[in-house]
Amino acid sequence: MIDKLDKAKTHIILYHPLCASVLLRHDIVVTRSIPTAGIDRAGKIYVNPDFIESLSVRQVVFLLWHEIFHRLMMTHIRQGTREAKLWNIANDAVINE
Repeated sequence: MIDKLDKAKTHIILYHPLCASVLLRHDIVVTRSIPTAGIDRAGKIYVNPDFIESLSVRQVVFLLWHEIFHRLMMTHIRQGTREAKLWNIANDAVINE
């Protein structure tokens, strides 16, 4: 699992320097306390090791990109009083597009 994360991070560093500059400023926390992955308001990226194991390296690259784009789009700041789960679903749809 760590190998996949390292390969995905290396790919982002080599081919996507803007995303790499954001990714490298944030800790990645491996935890089974969440089902897939996420990023908190402080910028910590959380990944479930079982979920990561089920993905290819290319999919892990996308996953890290996805979490980085939550940060770049400042979804945590723009949420305001919107309902958190619905706001996250809407932002996920935009990011994944």
